[in-house]
Amino acid sequence: FLINMILECVWGINVGPSKNTSAADTYAPIDCVVTGNVIDSNQYSEHIQGMQLAGARSGSTLTAAATGCTVTNNVFRECGGENSGASGADTDRAIYVDSTESCKVAGNIFVQPSRNGVYLDQHNNGFAVNDNTFVDAWTTSGSAYANGVLVSGNGNNKGIISNNTFEQDPNATFKASPGRRMYIGIYVTGDSTDAVSICTNRFDVTGSDIYDP
Repeated sequence: FLINMILECVWGINVGPSKNTSAADTYAPIDCVVTGNVIDSNQYSEHIQGMQLAGARSGSTLTAAATGCTVTNNVFRECGGENSGASGADTDRAIYVDSTESCKVAGNIFVQPSRNGVYLDQHNNGFAVNDNTFVDAWTTSGSAYANGVLVSGNGNNKGIISNNTFEQDPNATFKASPGRRMYIGIYVTGDSTDAVSICTNRFDVTGSDIYDP
């Protein structure tokens, strides 16, 4: 997926699993490249997320990992559930990453994602989220978190989050009040199967730089 302009999308780009003859997710993407694209929801009412990068699993059991895929040098503008006018959920995101092996999200710009820029769900082994810029992740909720990167508590996430910038735009205007913008840079929900390294990131957030309860 190279150098596209994707506007008013439900899902901007889907690099996801394929089904077998029994309609079960079975086959995973390998060595896919997503680079140089602009994905802009333009606050489209049916918008859900900017992109999915996912392998195949059955319930919480990994079937086949998306392997060696890269998401680099893209712009994700106003991606994620609340940008459509929906009420929002804690796992809303610009990019959904699930069931991957040695995949990278790097050098991208996220402008006003809701509620998360990158959401890593489960079974992401050897992932790298690095050199991205997250500007004003936001939510209309005064009690929910708005995060640059969210690592779920579903487990088996092993990788590194490094050299990212989490910042606020002083000139930004937001759609509702009360609300939160760029509240947490990196939120690692975590469980005992996770092993996430975090280093050399830059933060300008309204809450915690890193939250690991």
